[in-house]
Amino acid sequence: MTKEFYLGADLGNSFCKFVTGPTIREQGKFPSFACPAREEDIESTEGEWLENLIVNIRRIEGKGMVAEETWFVGEKARRARSTKEFGANKAARQNILPLLLTGIAVSARGVFVTPKLGVGLPISHYRRQWKTLKEKLCGTYEVRLPKKQVRVEIKPKNVLVMQECFMIPYDQILDWDGRVINSDLTRAVIGISDPGWKTWNISVMNRLQPENTASTTLNNLGLSDAYVDFLRRANREFDMRPEEIERRFLDLGQEEINRLAQIWENTVRPFPFWSDPRNFDALFLAGGGEAFRNPETGELCFSVYPLKLLKNSQFANARAFYKVARAKLV
Repeated sequence: MTKEFYLGADLGNSFCKFVTGPTIREQGKFPSFACPAREEDIESTEGEWLENLIVNIRRIEGKGMVAEETWFVGEKARRARSTKEFGANKAARQNILPLLLTGIAVSARGVFVTPKLGVGLPISHYRRQWKTLKEKLCGTYEVRLPKKQVRVEIKPKNVLVMQECFMIPYDQILDWDGRVINSDLTRAVIGISDPGWKTWNISVMNRLQPENTASTTLNNLGLSDAYVDFLRRANREFDMRPEEIERRFLDLGQEEINRLAQIWENTVRPFPFWSDPRNFDALFLAGGGEAFRNPETGELCFSVYPLKLLKNSQFANARAFYKVARAKLV
């Protein structure tokens, strides 16, 4: 009998993260760049194939092909000067399907998969967009990568669209088979801080019930704010190439990152529950939270909220989506 293929997908503004199990080889990511392929660049595939993702996608209906597209994805699209923006209507963006199908095909361990899929949307977009996203993803596709070809069939009954950030406690509550291993957290008030590149999700789960008035997507706050400030300072103070500035952001940009942490704490304080950290039984830091840990001391740079940085925090949403899919899509 073929083993069922579960996948948690977190399609972030910075990276797309995919989880198909607990081991390192079952967790992968690539930059969230995607653009239609340019004919003149299709043959230039020297080097590591994952750095040169040219993805041919054929949509199949019945016995025939109804559409075919070729995309550059990840580093290949970055070199083609693609953007990695999703905008306010993430579900409707043209790049969402090739990013997801690329992740499924890279993660697949066979030539035909029918994934049981957990995927997320930002908190503020979920209510208006989840049906659109589910409809957009479903179908049968032939996905050809430089080193493999996979037929992917996404069925409506096998897709769970969830809210980013809200699901993160399930990463701590459930095991890799979707079973409860921490019942204390099911009765707790949990605050989640989920910083991204362009946005910052906050959420509160009270006995696993969402506190909607205390939860939102901060659309004008993210790590890119600190990076832009660091870039200005680096251009004044350091003699470095642009790619080196980007690479050194986390260890040389602590001044800007510390300032961003303070801005976030001041921004969330007016929200219900967030007015006093004593309102929480647990406070989790996920997403890009690793950036807020001082590289010398290992301490987090938040002064008001005693946040706990989740292990491998960048994958927290994807792990939660995977585990909830294991629990619900049986």
